[in-house]
Amino acid sequence: MAHFMNSVLEGLAKHPDSILIRPALSRTPPLSWGSVSYTEYAQSLNKAAAYWQRTFRELGASENDVIGIWLTGELWTDLVHLFAISRAGFVPEVFSNLFAVPAGGVIVHDLLEDNKAKALVYDPRYATMVEQMNLTLPAFELIDPTTLIVGPNSPGPLPVVQELDVAVIFHTSGTTGGKPKPIPQTHRWIRALATVHWPGIWQGDYDNGPDVFNNLGSLAHAGSAMSIPTMVPYGACLVLTSRLDMSMEEFLSAVHDCGMNRLLQYGGWLSKLVRIARESPDTLKELQSLRQVAYAGSVMNPADEAWALANKIPITSLYASTECAPCLVSNLGSGDTYLRLIPGAQCKMIPVEMDSESQGDTIRQLYELFAPRSAPNCPHISVCNREDGFAPGDLFEEVGPGAYAFRGRRDDWIRCTAPGFCDAKGQEDNVMKTCSDVVNGCVVVGNNRPYPILIVELHPGSMSLEAASEDSKKLKEEILRRIKPYNDRLFSFERIVDPLAVVVMSPGSLPRNTEKNNVKRKATEEAYAGLLDDLYASTKL
Repeated sequence: MAHFMNSVLEGLAKHPDSILIRPALSRTPPLSWGSVSYTEYAQSLNKAAAYWQRTFRELGASENDVIGIWLTGELWTDLVHLFAISRAGFVPEVFSNLFAVPAGGVIVHDLLEDNKAKALVYDPRYATMVEQMNLTLPAFELIDPTTLIVGPNSPGPLPVVQELDVAVIFHTSGTTGGKPKPIPQTHRWIRALATVHWPGIWQGDYDNGPDVFNNLGSLAHAGSAMSIPTMVPYGACLVLTSRLDMSMEEFLSAVHDCGMNRLLQYGGWLSKLVRIARESPDTLKELQSLRQVAYAGSVMNPADEAWALANKIPITSLYASTECAPCLVSNLGSGDTYLRLIPGAQCKMIPVEMDSESQGDTIRQLYELFAPRSAPNCPHISVCNREDGFAPGDLFEEVGPGAYAFRGRRDDWIRCTAPGFCDAKGQEDNVMKTCSDVVNGCVVVGNNRPYPILIVELHPGSMSLEAASEDSKKLKEEILRRIKPYNDRLFSFERIVDPLAVVVMSPGSLPRNTEKNNVKRKATEEAYAGLLDDLYASTKL
C-alpha cells in the first residue's frame, strides 16, 4: 500500500497556485490574514522533511520509527513540521498545548518511552519544561522551515508501508490512569478519512470555487491536524482563526476577506455564534450564505439549533471521534439534524443491552456505533475495545428509518441506586432547551446515588449569584416548572422535582473540557463529592 503522504504530495503538485492556508495575523481588530499557497507549503514541507530526515538518520533512527513532536497547535508551520516528519519517513507522535501543565513534562516523557520514540522536537515555548524532563533521548527545538536550505534531491522516497502500519499517533483529550491514551492512526485509516469520511460530511454547492474551511480547534489535535491529507487532494483552503470560539468580527472577516464558505464548530461555540446572529443581521446573513455549517464534539443548545434551522442557516450535525473519524452526519436541508451513516462508511449501528424498565408498553432501544475490524476507519488494534472491532461508547436512538438522535455516552447514563439507569444527558439537554435564559450550563450527577441532582451555572446576564441566593427557592422552582413536562415522562427514580435536588452556582464553576467546552460529569462528581454527600445525607427525597 502506498504511504498516505503520496496523495498529499500529488495534491500539492496539482494545485500549485491555489491558497492552502489563510493564517490570522492579529487577534484584535483590525483583523488581517496571511496567505500560504500550495507551492509555498510544498516548498516548506520539502525543506523541513529533508532537514529532519538527515537529523534523525544521524541519530540512527530508521524508517517508521516514532518521533515525538510537541506543538502549540496555533501556527501554520505546525502543519509543516508534523507532516514533514511523515514525509521524512518517520511516525510523528503529536503532543499539544494540553500537555503544558505542571506534570506535562513527566507525561510527555512517559508517553515517548511507551511508544519507543527516538527523539523529540518541540516548540521553543516548551523549552523550560523539556529541560526539566531528564530525557534520555535527543530533543530539538522547532525552527522556521522557510529559512532552511537543502539539496535538490532530498528528501528521498517515502518508505514502503502496509495498510495497518501506524502513520501518526495522536492522544485522547482526557486521561486514563493519569495520562492521555495514545490513538495511533494507520495509513488505511487516513486514506479512508480523506476519500470517504471527510468528503461524506460536506453537502451542497460545489460549483462556485473551492471549499474554504475554518480550523476545528488546535492544529495538534486530529480534527484540524488531518486538514492536510483531507483538504489538499481537493484544492481546498484552511482559514486558521486566532481562537476556537470565533468572535463575530473574526467570523465576518473570515467570510469577507478569506472567502470562508464552510464552517465547522464544536456545538458550544456554534451556539455562541448563533446567539450573536439573533441580534446581528449581518452575522445571520453570512451564516445563511455559507454552503454548510456543521457542528460536532458536543450537542448544540437545542433552542439555538431550532432557531438556526428556522432561520435557514444550512446547519448539519456531525458525529466523529478521534478513533473512528466522522461517521454520521445529518442531511442538509432536511429540516432536522438527525444523524445518518456517511455514504461509504463501513460502520454499523448495533443494539445496546442496558438495564431498563418499561414505561407502559414501551422500552427505549438504544444503539451504538460499531466499526468492525474490516472497516477502513477501524482504529489500530491497540485501540480496539472489542475482539472484532471498536465501539466509541456513544449512544443513539433511532427516530426514523436509518435516522438517529445522539443520546450521549454510556457514562451519560448514571446508575441510580434503584432501580435502573437515568438519562442524565437527556435531562441536561432539556434544561438547556427550556432554561437557557437563566442557565449558562448544567450537569446531572448522582451516579450510584439514590436519585439525580441537577447542578446549574447561572447565565451571566440573568442575575448575580447573591441575588440568586436571596431568592434561590423561587429560581429553583422556576427551573423545575419549566422542566416539569419532560420530568413527567420519566420513571420516578429519574425525576428532578424538588428544589433540594437543584444546586445553583456562579458561571464558570463547573469543570469543562478545554476545547469542546462540555461540562465534565465525572470531574464534577469528584470536585463536589463533599457537597453531594451533605445533600444526600440531609435530604430524603
